[in-house]
Amino acid sequence: MAWLNAAYGWRAIFGWGALAILLSALALMLAVRNTPPGVEWRAGAAGGAGFAQVFRDLRFWRIALLNFFHVGVLLAVQGLWGGPYLLDVAGLVPLAVGNLLLAMGAGVIAGYFVSGWLADRYGVQRAVTISAAALVVCLAGLALPARLPLPLVALLYCGLGFCGAFNIMELAQVRLLFPPHMSGRAVNYVASPPDTAIDRLVSDHRKALDELERGANAMIGELAAAFQEGQHLNDPLDYIEVLRDRRAINERFAELQEGIKEEILVFTKPPYATPPQEEEKGLEVAASHSARSVYEFSIFDDPATIAGVQHFIEAGEQARFVEQLPLKLVIIDERYVMFGMEDPVAGSSELTMMVVEHPSLAATLKAAFETFWTQGISFDEANERFGQAAS
Repeated sequence: MAWLNAAYGWRAIFGWGALAILLSALALMLAVRNTPPGVEWRAGAAGGAGFAQVFRDLRFWRIALLNFFHVGVLLAVQGLWGGPYLLDVAGLVPLAVGNLLLAMGAGVIAGYFVSGWLADRYGVQRAVTISAAALVVCLAGLALPARLPLPLVALLYCGLGFCGAFNIMELAQVRLLFPPHMSGRAVNYVASPPDTAIDRLVSDHRKALDELERGANAMIGELAAAFQEGQHLNDPLDYIEVLRDRRAINERFAELQEGIKEEILVFTKPPYATPPQEEEKGLEVAASHSARSVYEFSIFDDPATIAGVQHFIEAGEQARFVEQLPLKLVIIDERYVMFGMEDPVAGSSELTMMVVEHPSLAATLKAAFETFWTQGISFDEANERFGQAAS
């Protein structure tokens, strides 16, 4: 633009620019349709009568005149006279001129953002009136014969851009003066012929399907390598089982007892999947392997349970008794752990048992078992304290 101005002058630039805008408007008017092909355009009801009503209203001409000067001053200073004024009158160097014009542009942008908020808060009429008055003040400051300080010139340029941007509020003010049917409206939706609409819909879906297929093929290629690498791996949670059915719990416990090689450690507390007096497999294990069990004092409330515990002790089990155990627990060969906790919703009548094959967990829980074992008392001591054993 600077080169064109130096080569041909600003009048030629404005003339050719106006011609380019006129040709663009004619091209839009002749080439752009109001509706898709095959759809009839329904003209608005206002027509020429609407324009006549607008042009007869004096309020329109007052706002139009204000907008003419509001926009005209902003464009004239920003696009034409702002630079020469700073060069010839203020005597600034080109770099300072560019910075001040940039400050004016920043003021315009700020004005566009703020004008709507101020109009909503204080009213469109008040915002437009004050901004126009402030625009006149900025122009009057620049018209002073004395050379102004550079910071003040920068402030006036920025203020002129800021106040000039309020011209968009004048368009909103005009719209408030006339009925809605006379205001310009963008066409949001227009009915299309079924064949055109369906063809376009199918085409859009076909494109989306093609993109989905390409993405799927790319994903298959990326995941294939990871899939092949993971074929030799087992489920990372294969060593954990969760059991809730009493029959399933008893069957799994029997399987674990069948595989004992050295020892079994047990925290025995109700509720029982199988009461001690009915546990036959456990008696065989107590007789053939190292078996230690810790019971709660509460077993002495039931003579049948006491009798069952006595049978285990007679078979070779070592037993200790404590006031309370934290949970049901079985540790086998420092490898398998079976433990259960009361269901917090269903209560103590329901069992949830977990079987974990994990030596580290077994070793940790065995340390806890040894702590309770050390704190416990023998069967004879517990029997003397809480009642006579069943004979």
